Amino acid sequence: MMKISGVYKIENLINGRVRIGETSDIIKRLSNYKATLRKGNYNGKEMQDDFNAYGEDMFSFELLEICPIQKLKKCEEYYLKKYRDRCVYNKNKVRTYEKIDRQGEEAEEYRQLRSEVTKGSKNGNAQIDEMIAAHIKFACKYSDLKQYEIAEIYGVSVNMVAKISAGLRWVDVQPVEPK
Repeated sequence: MMKISGVYKIENLINGRVRIGETSDIIKRLSNYKATLRKGNYNGKEMQDDFNAYGEDMFSFELLEICPIQKLKKCEEYYLKKYRDRCVYNKNKVRTYEKIDRQGEEAEEYRQLRSEVTKGSKNGNAQIDEMIAAHIKFACKYSDLKQYEIAEIYGVSVNMVAKISAGLRWVDVQPVEPK
């Protein structure tokens, strides 16, 4: 299925409260919202409480505008301002964006800084820490275990083990023998 990027609105049809957002895949994003709300796992308390109280039928999930990925933030900003008084479900209310155009040495310095800040277990998406990565590297390099066996031992995916082994993840971590 083709991805459609754009700005969406989730509206409570009872009280008029809305959430405005942008995404590079509108169908997936709205589907994820519905699934999360149905399970009662949405992290926005007000919207989850209203969803629980009024039910899914009292919410509309709609695409406001299709726009290219490069213009998503500007489009979203327009609709955040348009629905300003009703954006109760947006945690950060109306945001403004100022694009900083970094080039040359400044761009490289910024990339290195961002890399350092989000490296290893400092990355919010990290599933393991440096020590586990070091143990996995050791097992890949010095043991006869298959990648799927290492994955099973450390409770990670085979894909993660393969990427660590190939030097695509946890690049700065040295192999350490588990005790």
